[in-house]
Amino acid sequence: MSSSRSSNSNSSCSSRTSNSVVATVVVAAVVEVVVVVAEVVVVVVVVVVVVVVEVVVVVVVVVVVVVVEVVVVVVVVEVVVVVVVVVVVVVVVVVEVVVVVVVVVVVVIVVVVVVVVVVVVVVLVVIVVVVVVVVEEEVEEVEDVEVEVVVVVIL
Repeated sequence: MSSSRSSNSNSSCSSRTSNSVVATVVVAAVVEVVVVVAEVVVVVVVVVVVVVVEVVVVVVVVVVVVVVEVVVVVVVVEVVVVVVVVVVVVVVVVVEVVVVVVVVVVVVIVVVVVVVVVVVVVVLVVIVVVVVVVVEEEVEEVEDVEVEVVVVVIL
């Protein structure tokens, strides 16, 4: 009778342990998917913003050049346009560098968060397994004591 109780409690504990492990793995997988989606969204937004800024700059430069060519003082205006184009190009390059740095920082932060989440999940799984093992050992010790008491009472 005691051995059947022991096997029932062992199967119940192992079932709870496997359920906990499955739940932990599912949570880790969901977190990983959310992180990957966030990274993709950030990269897409950054690329769209950079492309739009570059197109606007090119359109503005082309319009300025066409208007300037119509003006009588072509030489002076062309020098100004060249300076403006250089400044705009420098600004665009600076903006692109800043955007790349921001994306890299965001990706690093996301990777750190994922690593921390995975470490926490692993630690929690280890703690659950240790607790289950300790509880199983305590249950076995209590059952052994019950059997010894029954034997002594019968004798």
